[in-house]
Amino acid sequence: MKKRLALLLIVAVFCSCATVFTEGGIPLNFETLTREYKEGDVLKYTFSCKFPVLSEENPVYENINQYYVVAVREMTELFMPMYAKDPDMGKMPGNYIYQNYEITCNNGRFFSTRMLQEQKLNGEIWHTIGSQVFDVSGEYAGESLTLRGLLEEIGESSDQIAELVIKDIWQKIEQEIKSPSSHWKSDLSFEQLELDFFPQEHFYADEENRAVFYLQPYIFRTDGEIITYSYSKKDIEKLILEEGKNYENGRIG
Repeated sequence: MKKRLALLLIVAVFCSCATVFTEGGIPLNFETLTREYKEGDVLKYTFSCKFPVLSEENPVYENINQYYVVAVREMTELFMPMYAKDPDMGKMPGNYIYQNYEITCNNGRFFSTRMLQEQKLNGEIWHTIGSQVFDVSGEYAGESLTLRGLLEEIGESSDQIAELVIKDIWQKIEQEIKSPSSHWKSDLSFEQLELDFFPQEHFYADEENRAVFYLQPYIFRTDGEIITYSYSKKDIEKLILEEGKNYENGRIG
């Protein structure tokens, strides 16, 4: 007889009393939601998420808040029950997913967060990063922005910018790999970087409105450090200009 899986959801929500202010930014609080998923008396999975809640009433802020509400709801109501039932993902007890959203930009022009996730899966620990960028006071206020949108729509597309950025970052990495004290994996190649680094997705905004690109930990390095590269609008414009010159020189040659 097939064993029936009973999931017990225990919810605990803690909202910080203090309101967080950033100069020129939006007042906000952080809330933490925790749920446990059990099979009988066995704890299969724990999910915990600390996320921002913009505290002023404003249609733009409400749209931004809705993103985090939906993201947490999808985890608690869709993904976590599915993981707990899965014979592979729930093979061992004591699994968990912890998410922590950090504010990277809250300057009145953009609102951006970096989400750090730690997952324990059948005894192994995995770390991943996600990110979000929202327009606060521009043409697309309340909406999430693409890479090109953050950089005020320079260039032809986010894909064009991403291609230039990954080449430029690889040049920096290539020089560091040569160092005896380097933590980059010795067999790392440009092709491998392209497989797991997507600049059009792996970026957030900082307080200076720069695009900050990040590499997922442990994929490219042995130390697990989160490596970031910041590019301003002028930096990207320079890369686009250099690409144009190289194209012209190649065509003339």
